[in-house]
Amino acid sequence: DAGFAANRVITVDVSLPIQRYSTPVSRSTFIRTALERLQALPGVVAAGVSNKLPLTGEGGNAAL
Repeated sequence: DAGFAANRVITVDVSLPIQRYSTPVSRSTFIRTALERLQALPGVVAAGVSNKLPLTGEGGNAAL
């Protein structure tokens, strides 16, 4: 049990072209704008951004 309704989840992997988004500010602006547009779509209950998807086995390790 993942703890959420996985059948209602969509994930997207986005790679921004470095020539167009060469600065941290330009990348942050793109992400913020995309997130705002996604949140405004009809039927969207929540939207978020992550650099590592949960439950994929990707990522590093850290002591908690």
